[in-house]
Amino acid sequence: MDFLKTAAACAAAFLALGAAAQTPVANRVKAMAAALPEHSSVAAKYTDNRRHCLYYVNAHRLYRYDALTDRIEEIPLSGGRSSVVSTMLDGSGDVFLVVVDRGREAPRYGRMELWRMDSTKPECAKIGTGREIRRSGGRVRVVCAPGPGGGEETMLHFDLSGTPQVFQWEREE
Repeated sequence: MDFLKTAAACAAAFLALGAAAQTPVANRVKAMAAALPEHSSVAAKYTDNRRHCLYYVNAHRLYRYDALTDRIEEIPLSGGRSSVVSTMLDGSGDVFLVVVDRGREAPRYGRMELWRMDSTKPECAKIGTGREIRRSGGRVRVVCAPGPGGGEETMLHFDLSGTPQVFQWEREE
């Protein structure tokens, strides 16, 4: 009977140890995240064998570290003097949004851009442009230029996965 208890305890310990052990890919991604420069921020971290990468912001630029090739590449967003302002990860973790400021040379109502990064595909797409981009809870609002002939500003609304939403925002006083 003691043998069965000991064998069961050993099997449980082995399974727990196996579940806690990290893969070489996960170890490399975590080591890179820990070694980022002081003012860098992690946008998204993927330790699975399918994506095996770390997205991070350093000096207002977005980078992707590939743990399999040990390469770092800058993700081009708008080019020129643009700078990454913030990133937002969706609930699934597969998609993240990037807010980019194109700088003073951009038109007043088109200075800010909202980009969507899909970690399951190597693609990045601009989904909104406006004078202001603001997150409120699980939604993002892009304030756009007035329509032709003036009038009120228009707004685009997205959830954190970058899907357009129909949503009524309360006026701020």
